Amino acid sequence: MEKNTCFLFAVVMVFMNCFLACLAGTNLTTDQSALLAFKAHITADPYDVLANNWSSTTSVCNWIGVTCGVNHQRVTALNLSDMGLRGTIAPHLGNLSFLTSLDIYNNNFHGSVPRELARLHRLKGMYLGYNSSSGEVPSWFGLMLPKLQHLFLQYNNFTGTIPPSICSISVLETLLVNNNFLHGNIPEEIGNLTNLKSLNLRYNQLTGSIPSAIFNMSSLQAIDLTANILSDSLPADMCNHLPRLEGLYLSDNQLHGQIPSNIYKCRELQYLSLSYNQFNGSIPREIGNLTLLKQLYIGWNSLEGVIPSEIGSLTSLELLSFPSGSLKGVIPPFIFNISSLRKIDLTNNSLSGSLPVDIQYDLPVLEELYLSFNRLSGKIPSGLWECRGLQSLSLTYNEFTGGISKKIGNLTLLKDLYLSGNNLTGTSQTLLPLF
Repeated sequence: MEKNTCFLFAVVMVFMNCFLACLAGTNLTTDQSALLAFKAHITADPYDVLANNWSSTTSVCNWIGVTCGVNHQRVTALNLSDMGLRGTIAPHLGNLSFLTSLDIYNNNFHGSVPRELARLHRLKGMYLGYNSSSGEVPSWFGLMLPKLQHLFLQYNNFTGTIPPSICSISVLETLLVNNNFLHGNIPEEIGNLTNLKSLNLRYNQLTGSIPSAIFNMSSLQAIDLTANILSDSLPADMCNHLPRLEGLYLSDNQLHGQIPSNIYKCRELQYLSLSYNQFNGSIPREIGNLTLLKQLYIGWNSLEGVIPSEIGSLTSLELLSFPSGSLKGVIPPFIFNISSLRKIDLTNNSLSGSLPVDIQYDLPVLEELYLSFNRLSGKIPSGLWECRGLQSLSLTYNEFTGGISKKIGNLTLLKDLYLSGNNLTGTSQTLLPLF
């Protein structure tokens, strides 16, 4: 009896293994058919990647760009990025039921995203950026793709509004929909994305105010809303709940009011860009507490007053840009002590005084210096000609006097030199070493 039981068990196991093997083979055939249909929708394959490699005579798991699971031998990832492919996205991809990553980044796919992709319930990453896809951003992203963590739709031709349903993907970490043609408001529901780390909606046509919910998303590391038509002011407590924020990009909108002094609580900030808005008032001294800051753009606003001395505490600063405001007073000497600075732009303000004689000692990596259209006076310091990394120097329309030192010939990397509109004396012979 015991031998018969063992025999029956062995027969059942063999049968089950054969059944599963046949089932896996059948499903892999489904995957192969889906990919061959995708190939048929390709109208240009400049490197012949698919033409020479995707063949029914070889296992789909060996095709370029295809990854299969170890256990079930089903297609789990499709990576065809940067291959110059042209065509439409075949709806048959929706049959790749084990797919977790779809990457056709940086090709030339056009047309809308097929509704059949809503069947990819295991999908964690969808990378469709840098193509020519059009139509509206599908609302079913949020309804049918609950595991999606990374959604890349940037640099396409999407139109319409941001569907609120997309904000129901609770595990979403990256949302890049920049450089499209989206309009309307940013949905308030965006605050539901409690795991979101990177939000990029730049270069669209979004209007209205920035939802207050965005400033309560403690997981955010980067917010980029550059070049939209966003208005209203920033909340006074904007940084109370953004402990991880490293980049805040709000330039080229219609934001107004004062820059909140509360900004110092975003202590991880490395990049702050608020240029080309309608901010007024003074530069908050609290910015000096952002000691990790590398780039600071707040020009082309209506800021006034003096440059606060606290900015001298930004010892990691590489780029300082305050052009076209109403800043006055002398340029604080501490600015010329920030040794990490590569670019200083204080163009078109009402700054006065002279430049420090020993300017070269604390600016060893300075590449660009723009001080035109101010009220600076005195001689151009000889130390400036020792800043050997300078590539662009603009001092036009100030009140500088004296001559140009022959040491200007030390600036062998200089590409742009603007000194007109001053009271300089001497001859152009001094400039001959540059040519």
